[in-house]
Amino acid sequence: MKKDVTFLQKGMMTYSCLHGMIMKKLNNIVKIRSVQRKKKQWFTT
Repeated sequence: MKKDVTFLQKGMMTYSCLHGMIMKKLNNIVKIRSVQRKKKQWFTT
């Protein structure tokens, strides 16, 4: 049982790390898109 618990904990750690990285990447993409939109608006006006 102990092995299962440690395996689960390690899995959760790696999952949370991956999730954090993915969320950071998504946030960066959203930021870039919003900046591009602002630039487009600035150019059109």
